[in-house]
Amino acid sequence: MSEEVIYAHLKFPESRKTENIQELDRFEIKAPPVSSHVWRQIALTLTFLCLLLLIGLGPLGSIWHKCKPCPNHWLWYKNNCYLFSETRQTWQDSATSCSSQNASLLQIKEKSTLEFVKSQKLYYYWLGLSPRQDDKNSGENIISSARLKRYMNDINKMFCGYIYATNIFYVPCTERHLLACEKKANPVKAESVLMSEDPDREM
Repeated sequence: MSEEVIYAHLKFPESRKTENIQELDRFEIKAPPVSSHVWRQIALTLTFLCLLLLIGLGPLGSIWHKCKPCPNHWLWYKNNCYLFSETRQTWQDSATSCSSQNASLLQIKEKSTLEFVKSQKLYYYWLGLSPRQDDKNSGENIISSARLKRYMNDINKMFCGYIYATNIFYVPCTERHLLACEKKANPVKAESVLMSEDPDREM
């Protein structure tokens, strides 16, 4: 009989644990499922926010496009824009082409410009040097190019300079070489990009 009592005492805690678990299961609070109406509202809100972002990015993109310092296909370096075209023309036609884009033939007046020109590895590009009556000094090392002066003689009988790597060569101005134009870059200010909505110049 004493064995049975011990057995009952040993089993009792186990049965109480089971009862406690069953009670917890009975009273456990389960979260109600989220209705499809709530998900629909969330999806609509996110879609609306995406549309607002897209609408806002449009004007910012157009402002940035208008505030670029150089036109498309031009290289920007320091305060200038440069165009290196693959079109071969006479010196005079090249000068006219640059002029039509509010630019001039490439001139090297500063050391920084010289370094930039050397880095571009230019071959057979006309320079904005004054035409000469002879081809003296052909092959001279490029240091700087003088400002273009008005020529008084017939251009077809004169010699014009072109760049070949780091040298300048003079050939008849009627020969056809590549086109190198330069012009001043438009200033870009941080406030103009952020605040201006209609910049009055195209860059």
